[in-house]
Amino acid sequence: MRFNLAATSACLICQIVAVFAFANDSIGEEAAVTIKQTDQGFQFLSSDRPVLFYQSEPVTEHNHTRAGYVHPLYGLDGEMLTEVFPKDHRHHQGVFWAWHQLWVGDRKIGDPWVTKDHLLVVKRAEIVDQGPDFATLDVHAAWTSTTLNDSGESKDIVAERTQIRVHREVGDIQYVDFTIQLTPLMADVKVGGSEDVKGYSGFTVRVKPPADMVIRDASGILEDDAIQSASPWADVSGSFGEGKTSGVAILSHPSLTQFPPRWVLRHYGMQNVAYPGREPIALSADEPLVIRHRLVLHRGDAQAARVADHQRTFEMTP
Repeated sequence: MRFNLAATSACLICQIVAVFAFANDSIGEEAAVTIKQTDQGFQFLSSDRPVLFYQSEPVTEHNHTRAGYVHPLYGLDGEMLTEVFPKDHRHHQGVFWAWHQLWVGDRKIGDPWVTKDHLLVVKRAEIVDQGPDFATLDVHAAWTSTTLNDSGESKDIVAERTQIRVHREVGDIQYVDFTIQLTPLMADVKVGGSEDVKGYSGFTVRVKPPADMVIRDASGILEDDAIQSASPWADVSGSFGEGKTSGVAILSHPSLTQFPPRWVLRHYGMQNVAYPGREPIALSADEPLVIRHRLVLHRGDAQAARVADHQRTFEMTP
C-alpha cells in the first residue's frame, strides 16, 4: 500500500480546522478575547487570562530605550515565555522587530537593533475588535532619529503599521498573529541585517530559556545553534513553569519574499527570522514591505503540538 503524504497532511490540517470550528460553535461569549489599555500599553486577555502585553511607551534600562514590543508573552498556563533587557544582550526585548541597517541614501542612520540613535514612536493605537474568537490591536508608529540634521530635531524615517491579533485558545494551542507594514517617509530608504555572515535582525522572539530548552525546526532538533538555516518555522519548548513542558513556535508566511526564510536560532534565547539578511533591501512607498508571522503558544513539545501542521494551515491563510 502506498503512503500518500499529501493526502495525510491535508487530513491533519482539516482536523485542526475542524477542532477550531467545533470550539467556535460551543465556546460562547464568556470566553471572549479582550484588550485593556494602560498608561504603558495594551494588555491582551483570553477569558481574563493574560496572553501578552504590547509596550507602546518607551522603556529605558541599561542605556537602551525601546518601545513597540511585546513583553510579557505568556504560555497557556500562565508561564512567562519571554524576557527583556537580559544580561547577555541588553537590547533584546521580548517579541520585537528591528534591523541593524537603516540607510537613507548613502548615509547609515544609527542602529535600530541596538537602539542606537533610533526610537520607535507610537503615533496612534486602536483596539479594532474584541470578541469570542479574537481581538486585534492596530498600531501606527514611526521610526525616528535625531541624527539627520545638525539641530538634533527628531525626524520620521519609516512609517510602521503593525496589527497584533490574539486568537482564543483551543485545547492546548493559541495563535498570535503579527502583520508588520513598513513604508518609507523619505527617498531611498533601505533596511538590512547585520553586515556579517549571520545577517541577523528582523522579527525576533527573545525566549527566557529553561534549563531543558529544545529548539526544533523543519529539519529536526537542533543540538547546536543555527546560523542562516532555512526553515518555514522554528519552535522552542521546555519547562517554563512548574515542570510542565510548553513552548512557542514562530511561523512564517509564504508572502515573505524570501521563503522559507533564514534563521539565527540561539540556545541562550534569541530566535530570529534573519530577513532580509546582510544585504539591505529598498523600501517602497508604492508597495510597502509586509512581514507576517504567527506565534503558536502550546503545551507539550513541537511534535505534540503538531507545529508543522499549523505551519501548513498558516500558509493557506490569505
